[in-house]
Amino acid sequence: MRYAKLLMAVSVILLFTMSFSFAFGNHATIFEKKDVNMSKYIDHSNESLNLNFSNAKTQVKSENPNIIIESISGGLVNDDVFGKIWVLTSETSEGAVIFSGISAVNGNTVFIYDGSKNRRGIDMIITSDDAVEIANEYIMNKKVDDNIVFANVRYHAPAADDLPATYGIHYKRMIKGTPSMSDGIIINVNAETGEVSSYQRRWSMSESQIVNISIEPTISAVDAGEILKKYMVSSYPIYQKKNVAEGMKVHSSELIWKDHNYRETNSHDIRLTWWIHFDDPSCDKIDLKRAAWIDAHSGEVLTVVYSIG
Repeated sequence: MRYAKLLMAVSVILLFTMSFSFAFGNHATIFEKKDVNMSKYIDHSNESLNLNFSNAKTQVKSENPNIIIESISGGLVNDDVFGKIWVLTSETSEGAVIFSGISAVNGNTVFIYDGSKNRRGIDMIITSDDAVEIANEYIMNKKVDDNIVFANVRYHAPAADDLPATYGIHYKRMIKGTPSMSDGIIINVNAETGEVSSYQRRWSMSESQIVNISIEPTISAVDAGEILKKYMVSSYPIYQKKNVAEGMKVHSSELIWKDHNYRETNSHDIRLTWWIHFDDPSCDKIDLKRAAWIDAHSGEVLTVVYSIG
C-alpha cells in the first residue's frame, strides 16, 4: 500500500514539474518546460554541497511536522531546470505522501507536493482574496527575499469527486524592474481548508548575464508592432493579401526578459523583448492565441507562436 502511494506521488509530481508553467495578466501560459529530466541521480559523495542529505531531511521535516523522519528517502539529482537538488519522498503519520525538491547549492525549496493537504474540507470554501493572503504569509514565513510581485490568482475546480477545489497563486520574478518570462513562484492553496498543498519556485535566469543589457528599449512598442507586421508579410504568403495585412492589429505589448531558445539549446541567451499579442484575420474563425517576441534592442523577431485556447 505504501509503495502504491509513493508511486502515485511520484507520478503526480513528475507531471507537476515537467509541465511547470508560469503565467500572469490575462494571458495564457508563458513558459512550459516539457522536457525536464528528473532521472539524473548522481553520487553525492563525490560532490561538494552546501546542503547535505541529513540537513535536507531536516528541512523537509520542518515543512510538515507530521512527517515520519524514518520515512524520508531519496537522492541527489542533477536536474535540467533546478540544478543539483535533493529529491525526497516522505510519509506522514496519517499515511499521506509528500514529494520535495531542495537545492543542494543554496538550500532553497524549489518544489513541494504535500498529499496530506490535498483533502476535502467541511462546508468551507475560502475566497480568492483569502487564498492570496495565505500564499503571501507562506512566502513570508519561508523568508523568501527574492524580488517577486503578485501576478494573479486562478480558481481550479475539483479534478475528481474526492479532491478539493484549489486556487493557484502566481508571482512573477522582477529583474531590474522588468518581469521574467520563465521565472516565478506558484503556490496552490486548498480552497476548502485553506492549506498550502504545493509550492513551485523557478529561478533560472542569471542576473550576471543581464547586467550589461539596458532596461530602456531601443525599439518602441509601436515600432515592434510594425516590425512584426513586415515580418509576417515577408514570411507568410497569406499576409501578402491586403485585407489580411491591414487587419493584423497589436492589442497588447509588454517588456519582458526572455531566455531565447533555452529549450532547444539548453544554453542561456537572455534578451529584453517586447511580448506582443496580436489579432490575425486569416484565422479569426479558429480559437488561437497569437503572440510574438521581438528583441527590444535589435528588433529581431525571435518567436511567433499560435496556440490553441
